Amino acid sequence: AWFSLPDRVKPGDRVFLTSCRRLEQNIQQMMRNDYPFSKLPCEMKARIAPEEPLMLMMKALDYTVTVYSSGKASVAEKHPLTEETLRNHLTRLGETPFLVKDFSIEIEGEAILPFSQLNQVRREAVELLSQKILIPFHHQPIVVKNVRSDGENNAEEHNRFGPSFLTVYAGNIEILKQALAIGVQKVIFGGESFIPGFSWNKKNLTEAMSISQKKGVKAIIALPRITRERERKRHEEYILTCQQLCPDGFLVSHLGSLQMVRDYSDLPLYANYPFHFFNTYTFKLLNDWKIKGITLSPELSRKELFALLGKEEFIHTEVEILVFGALELMVSQFCPLGAWVGNNPPLTCSRPCQKDLFFLRDRKGIDFPVITDEFCRMHLLNSRRLSLFRELKILKDKNLSLRLELRHQSPKIAGEIIRIYQEGIEKETDEKQQLAIESLLGQSLTRGHFYRGVE
Repeated sequence: AWFSLPDRVKPGDRVFLTSCRRLEQNIQQMMRNDYPFSKLPCEMKARIAPEEPLMLMMKALDYTVTVYSSGKASVAEKHPLTEETLRNHLTRLGETPFLVKDFSIEIEGEAILPFSQLNQVRREAVELLSQKILIPFHHQPIVVKNVRSDGENNAEEHNRFGPSFLTVYAGNIEILKQALAIGVQKVIFGGESFIPGFSWNKKNLTEAMSISQKKGVKAIIALPRITRERERKRHEEYILTCQQLCPDGFLVSHLGSLQMVRDYSDLPLYANYPFHFFNTYTFKLLNDWKIKGITLSPELSRKELFALLGKEEFIHTEVEILVFGALELMVSQFCPLGAWVGNNPPLTCSRPCQKDLFFLRDRKGIDFPVITDEFCRMHLLNSRRLSLFRELKILKDKNLSLRLELRHQSPKIAGEIIRIYQEGIEKETDEKQQLAIESLLGQSLTRGHFYRGVE
């Protein structure tokens, strides 16, 4: 076939087949009700005799059902039922999931039976056989009333008291050093990197663990938010490397990472907010994995958050909430910067993301930052950073881990933000400090869903 292309094509470029006439014809054929390969082959046996009900046996996938007509056959005076007539009525399966491959009939004497009874026997056999085949795949539906009752029975609330502390999710070694110098009690590092030229390799992980342990600070190593199957070997080596460094635990963001860590390590696990902890049921499902700490969803309102903190399930669990950071709205394997700005095939992308800042502007003229990680995945951030600095006064006595998400910040700005938040916990918050954060970032801040919830 010959066709023209708008751009130059080089050896090794990927070609995507987006339309195929033969494939479309096959798909259209498969959507037809009479498509033979979409039906289960079945076997039918029937028996009819005067003064006896019609018997129909139907078999498929090693399942067998036998059905009898409600009435008995009569002695025919003129036109008894023939094999051809019975075949036409009993094998007429139409839009059912079955197709008769073998049919046999035993006729004794000259019997007659209304066609309506023939059709009824066929329909009953199809229905019973369908139900029998599907039994292994049926699950008892969850009774909502029982689920709610279970939640209400365990709804005893407890007051959660104790000093809260800062946790810094550092994007590189420099930010980590500033956090340790200011005196935070817990740090998170590792995972994907958003800083050009920097990655959490063995050298940087070793240095990060070394300086954290010297300060006596709890150090958690994160896995990338997305761990694809084709990258499994790389992530397994990453986990084994981290295991040798003896961190205080791993931060995981989805069930696949959780299972992968458990395959190679028995260190404590911390579940990140992409697990969407909105209620105690999510936590109960993960109980078997011995989760030591969780990060609640940033979409929880103040009322919902405090209601969860009072639940018995969270009394002995480290609960963390985000109090500062740029929330991710979307993560995509497709990189628009490389495709449109880089103006090059994927293997020779000029990596414009490492040189300039990029934004996605919506119809209201609001700019949303677009950044890429070391795996060339695109991350779309919220236009304004989340900040619960003003709310520290009601959070600092709830025994919470208050996370500062600083992976997207420069070390200089990150250090100032850590210092301001640490002062806010140790002393009373001041409106001047909130304004100082806005001045550092050059933008107003948002409290997200803390008061209005998800609309």
